[in-house]
Amino acid sequence: MNDTHNYKVAIIGAGILGLATAYELTKRINGEDIIIFDQSSAGHGATRASGGMLGAQNEFTEDTSYFKAAIQSREMYPAWVEELSAQTGLTIDIHHNGLTKIASTTHEENLLLEQYNFLKQSDITVKITDCLEAPNAMRAIHIPKDGAVNVHQLTDALVKAIELNGVTLKEHTKVEQIDQLTVYTEDASYDVDHITLTVGSYGKTLLKNYAMDQYDTVFGESVLISHPTLNLDKTLFHQDGTYVVPKGNETYLIGATSVLDDTTFNSQRVQTLLDQAVAHYPMLEGYSIIEYQSGHRSKRHGDDPFYNLIPGVDHMTCAIGHYRNGILLAPYTGKTLSEIILKDLEGIS
Repeated sequence: MNDTHNYKVAIIGAGILGLATAYELTKRINGEDIIIFDQSSAGHGATRASGGMLGAQNEFTEDTSYFKAAIQSREMYPAWVEELSAQTGLTIDIHHNGLTKIASTTHEENLLLEQYNFLKQSDITVKITDCLEAPNAMRAIHIPKDGAVNVHQLTDALVKAIELNGVTLKEHTKVEQIDQLTVYTEDASYDVDHITLTVGSYGKTLLKNYAMDQYDTVFGESVLISHPTLNLDKTLFHQDGTYVVPKGNETYLIGATSVLDDTTFNSQRVQTLLDQAVAHYPMLEGYSIIEYQSGHRSKRHGDDPFYNLIPGVDHMTCAIGHYRNGILLAPYTGKTLSEIILKDLEGIS
């Protein structure tokens, strides 16, 4: 017979958003009242494969609520990282050395200038610039407030922080079923007051039960390289999506492919990515490959990310559809979801 356990909050999915939500909850309730499940290792999926870009201005051309959330989340990062480092004693590398965005065709240049005209309305530090790293570029803009964070270090710090605060982390534990407020795994059941789904694209079966599966699964591949003479301290992002992110110790992440409904690493596709990166940024010539990375990301059908109570379902929240901005939005999403969960728990009590 399965053992039964009791918690206030169960979080299903220990990627960056699940970990951030658990961490924010520990500031207001006892960590021993929280359990978080992942069918693999914490942060193993799309989180680990992420470039870690904090590109709050990089992909926006309109002043939407999504854009405002991205800006707010980026502004939260320095204090958030400092807080996590102080609690855990772990180093989390973060830089705000800026992001240079590049266009190589007339069409790309027109799109880039449209974005520049939007961004400069609220941020006079965004400038049209030369980009010596991309000699074939027709136009470039520099966004000095965007940056990047070391995702592996951030994930490790979040895991350590929640465990120090008493949260139960169940890795390599697949949630088989949810029946109202009971979570079932293969060998146990868990009665809780609130359930949060942060399962990403890996949890489509669970999400379908709550009509939250209206998203595309996007498979992305990237390559971690080393280059002893590159000396790049800012992110380079081409209008076609090819980017280079400095990761420290003469290493850089080149990304990323983006294909729908694919689950298989494709070496030819990745080689095309590398060739394209070198064509844009010739100083990459002579790189050495350290490792290949890949992961699945969820992209909602034409909508912004969702992080709220699930419509029509009592005592359940969900975060889905963050696509390329899961890392960027982690502190904002974690704080927002935790506040919604706490309000729901207050209603129960």
